Amino acid sequence: MKKLVALAAAGLLMAGCSTDPSTAATVNGSEISIDDLAQVQADFREQGVNTLADGVLNMMINGEIANDVIASEGLEMTGEGREAVFGQLGLNPAGDYSEPTDAMIDFLAFTLLTDAGLYTPDDIRPVLDALGEADVEVNPRFGEWDAENFAIARPDRSYLTSEETTGFGF
Repeated sequence: MKKLVALAAAGLLMAGCSTDPSTAATVNGSEISIDDLAQVQADFREQGVNTLADGVLNMMINGEIANDVIASEGLEMTGEGREAVFGQLGLNPAGDYSEPTDAMIDFLAFTLLTDAGLYTPDDIRPVLDALGEADVEVNPRFGEWDAENFAIARPDRSYLTSEETTGFGF
C-alpha cells in the first residue's frame, strides 16, 4: 500500500509540473528539446563515446548560459582549444556534428582552457555570474537544477523502494 501511495504522489507531482514533455530544460526562456539532447548523445555515440542523458543535459544547460557570455567577453575558443576538447572526449575533430553538439563542445573547450589556467578569475567572473543568475527549469525526469553548483541534482527515486518486508524474512 505504501508503494501505491508513493507512486500516486509522484505521479501527481509530475502532473503538476509545467514542463512540456518534449522539453528537456528551459534556460532563460530558451528550450533545450528532448530531440536536441538525443542528437548530442547520438553524435557522441557515433564516435564511440557513451554518455548519460542527465550529464549531457547538464553540459548543454551550462553551454547555453555560458557561450553567449564567453563570446561577448571575447573569450571565444581557438582551434587549438576545440581540438584539445575533441582529444579529451575521444571525438573526431573532422566529424560532422549537430549545432547543439558544437555549442556544447565550445563550452567544454572553455572549461578545459580555464582549468589549464588560460583565463584569469577576472576573465571567467562574468561567466560564473551568468551561470549563477540563470533561470533554469529542468524536466523532472532528469532531476532538478542546483543553481549553487550549476548542475542537475539527480531526482529522488526513494519512492521506488519500500521499507515493508517482502514476506521472505529479509
